[in-house]
Amino acid sequence: MSKHTATAFDFSDLSNKQQERIGSQVHNALKTSDILRVGESRHDDKLLHPGDSHKMAQGTSIHSWGSYHKLVSQARTFCKYCWSEYGIRNVNQIKPQMVQSFIRELGERAYSRNTIDAYASGVNRFANVLDRAYGGHRTATWGKAVDNVRSTVLADAPRKDTVTRAYERPDELISSIRGEGYQVAARLQLECGLRVSDALKLRELRETGSISNSKGGQVITPHLSDSLKTALFRLEGSDLNPTRQGYTNALKNACLDQNTAYQGTHGLRHNYAQAQYNGYRAMGANKGEALQMTSEDMGHHRQDITLTYLR
Repeated sequence: MSKHTATAFDFSDLSNKQQERIGSQVHNALKTSDILRVGESRHDDKLLHPGDSHKMAQGTSIHSWGSYHKLVSQARTFCKYCWSEYGIRNVNQIKPQMVQSFIRELGERAYSRNTIDAYASGVNRFANVLDRAYGGHRTATWGKAVDNVRSTVLADAPRKDTVTRAYERPDELISSIRGEGYQVAARLQLECGLRVSDALKLRELRETGSISNSKGGQVITPHLSDSLKTALFRLEGSDLNPTRQGYTNALKNACLDQNTAYQGTHGLRHNYAQAQYNGYRAMGANKGEALQMTSEDMGHHRQDITLTYLR
């Protein structure tokens, strides 16, 4: 089996004319912002924009052609995503929630930590470009949107040497998790394929039978096995409100106890996808049919994302 690689974006739903329009808008924004300062002193520019490295990068100009072309590429990919997913037609229509969705999508497609971090910084810098070109407060609002998801997406990003992110013995792993609430959340990921943010909404799931405001605003009604339902309704107090950090730490500790590599909370969702796909194949579905049904089970709009989970 080959080493794990990211599933690249496919914007074949956008026409050549649409993609040319996106490129033109990115170019015009960069030109109008007057951010390109090749040949000028970067040191003097930084003195005018003190702060940490990320804030400094957002506030300063671009002093090399390499950095410029990298930003152009990142901005075009980001804008194509917004056009394709949200149907917008102008850079000024991009909202902070689209920024968050894009960063999460990078994680879904199994991009590496370094690549995700580079795109996050690129989106922040593009916000600064648009503010300089057209006015507004994107640098602040997009920056906050990036900060809200960057750390959690990076925490679940695969290592470079990852072959598969699915856990070898997931049931044993979950049994080693300390904390009943964390165990139930893990089982929801393994048995129902929930994203971690949804799997942690235990109180809402118990009270309503559904999970609201999932990715894309969806309402999810997972089918719970009898044993999982019993475990959910047995929870009390703080176990019904598990935290993301607490769950991550509990899973990491369980991996240590089981002497297995930590593959992130998303690893259990990979287990679910592979079990669904193999189950459909065993029932007689061909590869295309099994992929389509698994993709629907995962809540994916694109089957190429689901392929990432089947490696």
